[in-house]
Amino acid sequence: MHFGPFRPTHVCTLALFAALLAPVTRAQESTEDRVAALERALTEERAKSEAQAERLKDLELSLAHLRGQQEAAALSALDQANLEAEIEKASNLIREGLRRDFAPEPSRFSFRGQGRFVMRAFDGDSISTDQSFEIEHLLLQVTARLEDDLRVILTPGVSHSGSVAMLEAAVEYDVSDALTIVGGRFLVPFNGVHAWAYPSDSFIEPYQVENAPRPFMYTPFWDEGILAKGDLSFGAEGEHRFAYSAYVINGYSAEGLAGFHKRTIGDNNQNKTLGARISGTFRLDDATTLAVGLAGQIGKSDVDDERDFTSAEFDIDFTSGPFSLYGEAFHLAAEYEAGVVESPGATIVEVSRLSGIKLRPQWRLDDTFTLFAQADHLWVRQAPRSGGLLSVFDLEDEETAITTVIAGVKIDLSAWLKLRIEGGAFLRDDDLGDDIPFVSLSLHYSF
Repeated sequence: MHFGPFRPTHVCTLALFAALLAPVTRAQESTEDRVAALERALTEERAKSEAQAERLKDLELSLAHLRGQQEAAALSALDQANLEAEIEKASNLIREGLRRDFAPEPSRFSFRGQGRFVMRAFDGDSISTDQSFEIEHLLLQVTARLEDDLRVILTPGVSHSGSVAMLEAAVEYDVSDALTIVGGRFLVPFNGVHAWAYPSDSFIEPYQVENAPRPFMYTPFWDEGILAKGDLSFGAEGEHRFAYSAYVINGYSAEGLAGFHKRTIGDNNQNKTLGARISGTFRLDDATTLAVGLAGQIGKSDVDDERDFTSAEFDIDFTSGPFSLYGEAFHLAAEYEAGVVESPGATIVEVSRLSGIKLRPQWRLDDTFTLFAQADHLWVRQAPRSGGLLSVFDLEDEETAITTVIAGVKIDLSAWLKLRIEGGAFLRDDDLGDDIPFVSLSLHYSF
């Protein structure tokens, strides 16, 4: 911004503003003197540039109104109070105009980010990332506001596998205060972790059994489609919040998943996955809140649009003072088709079921240290397969399970940088292998 040379008229302008911004507190100052001062200042103000012409017009109207009141009959005490209120109102108008003129224009771009840099040491089975530095995830969300109600969101991310992906590439439009439409690629709001948008800061992905249905619902995943979402307040003082989302997305395919994440942009069939989530946050008192969420999805995962899958989820997040507890339970059932050992060329349709629960308590000791723990228990129920084939004599579901336990301390180094020291183990069924203990040291940033 360029300002021209300072001129004597600017001194007059500043003097006028100082006079107008001062509260009307000195009883000894007569109304006639104050009006006269405004007239003198107005005369000097007329020499300003055309950019101030509109404000001068407002000031002239205010002075004309005041002069008319001054020349009326003798002012009563009530008239005097009303006159002073009018003077204060005129001052406020000019003060507000100054704030608008000199306030910096807000940026159309905003940024959020989160990352986790980790070093882990495992015992037991050989693991490729044992004692390796690893970027578990590094995300940067960029929001470009095109209009007050229209914005574009891009979120590139680096994962622990070394890949770089665009997690979000969407346009958001605010239809109203309670409804936003999203189109493009977005993180699917299935459970509490997804609703928060980014991975849990202490979850370590467990090992899953062979042929378990995918994707594993704890890890945020992206897809492309259309999403409607919103939230609104309720309660006597608007102290509670209700949020909802409903979406149609391409959906899952066994061929389209790389680990826990979608690998292909499109779908493997013409069917679309439908899903929804609702949640309520209740403020019980000044230090206590309770949030409850419920979600579900339905769709098909095979090329021929014949194999159904359904999923459901429930989560709860309770906070009271320094203590908090997050809990979650989910269930995923997916139909699959497999060959038959006893009859080559024949197939059987069966259902594979994946269920899980998560508990994560934590206790904040002070502004720096927080103790936490986490337990995840997963179990899969499905008919045994050998080389991908089923036997007609052994179709009864078998159950296998794995539990992950973690405990540690979080240290807030600053408002955006945190240190995590944690230890735990993968506790596996005997037929899956021995337990795998581990320790982890990680740095987290968020802004």
